[in-house]
Amino acid sequence: MTSSLPPPDQTGHGTDHLVLADRTDPLEPPRVHRRWAGVLLALCSAAVIAVVLSPGRPASGAQDRLEEFFTRAHAHGLPDFISFGLVEWLSNVVMFMPLGFLALLAIPWRRLVFPALVLVSIGIEMWQHYFLPSRVASVADVLANSVGALIGVLLAVAWSRHRTRRRARRAQPGAARPDQLAQSPR
Repeated sequence: MTSSLPPPDQTGHGTDHLVLADRTDPLEPPRVHRRWAGVLLALCSAAVIAVVLSPGRPASGAQDRLEEFFTRAHAHGLPDFISFGLVEWLSNVVMFMPLGFLALLAIPWRRLVFPALVLVSIGIEMWQHYFLPSRVASVADVLANSVGALIGVLLAVAWSRHRTRRRARRAQPGAARPDQLAQSPR
């Protein structure tokens, strides 16, 4: 019976993390990165669920003080577009960025990550609308969550491409590392 695993290298570890040519998708992270991304994705998802499905506004006292701050700041000349609504919208964007980033690294079905996160956002807003009467469901929140997920996905793609190029350069025989270039005599 033959094994489908790559032969171990001199250190006893499999070489699948070193060989780019055997991969079907050069942007796919190594298994260890995928596992850690999965753990972090689960933790981030739990935090997001705790925030979005809580019966009341998260940190309602702090939100009330922030709204009061903006009311006073607008009276003293702060432009109206800088508002509590903008901060709230940006917080929804930021909340979904790590989900997009980590999901793209953890989930093997990469093309489904962004649509799945949009559906999750729609599901959250529907849950709030039907089961949490003290929460306000809105299309703006779905849009903000989707923008955050998209930014996270795009950052994960950029990071994966950077990693792939860096690994390919290191794999080339005689390739100089950036720290070696700085030390080369002129």
